[in-house]
Amino acid sequence: MRDVMFITFAVFAAALFALGQMFGNHRLWAAFHIFLLARVTLLSIKRRRIRTAFVE
Repeated sequence: MRDVMFITFAVFAAALFALGQMFGNHRLWAAFHIFLLARVTLLSIKRRRIRTAFVE
């Protein structure tokens, strides 16, 4: 879980700096939405890995 948060923070920081001149002040909200999308994506990957690792 800690590593997933580091990954999503890195995605957030990269989006924040990449969208700087294009969106101006709205870059924070755009980067936040990309952050949430990254968390949902990584959550779905984690659930799939748990299902395959702990098969009954």
